[in-house]
Amino acid sequence: IPVRKLGESLCPIANIMARVIFAAYLYILHCAVAVQFNTGDVKLDGDSSGLLGIYLSGNWGTVSHVNFSKGTADVVCHQLGYSGALNFSVANGTLIGKPVWLAGPNCIGNELHVLRCKWDESPCNTCHHQNDVSVQCNSTRIWDNPYEGYVRLNGASQSNGQLLVYLKGQWGAVCADNFTKAEADSVCRQLGYTESNGHQLMGVSGRIWLKNFDCSESEPCFTDCYDYPVNSSWITDCLSGPVDVSCDYNISADWSPGTDCWYQSPSNSSLTTASSTPTQTLVSSAQPNIPSTTVPSLTTASS
Repeated sequence: IPVRKLGESLCPIANIMARVIFAAYLYILHCAVAVQFNTGDVKLDGDSSGLLGIYLSGNWGTVSHVNFSKGTADVVCHQLGYSGALNFSVANGTLIGKPVWLAGPNCIGNELHVLRCKWDESPCNTCHHQNDVSVQCNSTRIWDNPYEGYVRLNGASQSNGQLLVYLKGQWGAVCADNFTKAEADSVCRQLGYTESNGHQLMGVSGRIWLKNFDCSESEPCFTDCYDYPVNSSWITDCLSGPVDVSCDYNISADWSPGTDCWYQSPSNSSLTTASSTPTQTLVSSAQPNIPSTTVPSLTTASS
């Protein structure tokens, strides 16, 4: 008769099933957490096209078609992670009770966030939902062909999610060890926001590129906060796990980030700024009209 240890189940399969059920419960609990939206988040009521909504003052509202431009449509699509806009039109909306937040935001097309364009901060009281705008985005994702040092948030909204960075031709996560608000702020500025409103350990497990940081609250780019990896080895001594970041747009903030943030990757691994002469072709996150390439094996963020 086999000897059973104290507390050991007579049915190993039951132990396995219990663990599977518990893991499924934790997964469902994690997915059930309400999606957080932040100031300036945009949304289309279809996958890559539809009525344009924008989140301001804690509520979703629409945008008027009046004076809306192709440049503004491009910025909206870039913010949602698409490579640009195909077209825009009158949506003939029927959202009774919802405000028309913006009337004709004036974007050039290379802004990283729609609130960086010229717009009226008060709701358009003379606008009607019959003039709501609808936008159709190109289905190609910006991160299909990212520049070196590109960052993205992989989550349920464009302003929240697990922080990912593209280095040496591969996507990787960022360790939460020693990651502070200063680093989170620089990530958000690089993405076009003014600041972060939180960071936490909630990222799923995965390959990690970076662990040690040195931000001072004033960097416009996350690339200013870490040393370029010397080799292609992943971090194996991350104690906390990957970090999640939440970004926000403070309308009253007087902060204007510089041009795109990217690394050059020569043999000396030195940092190259956007004002320097690059030695390789780099893709601008503001003008990503580029051919599609192999997409990294990552879950696409919802938009």
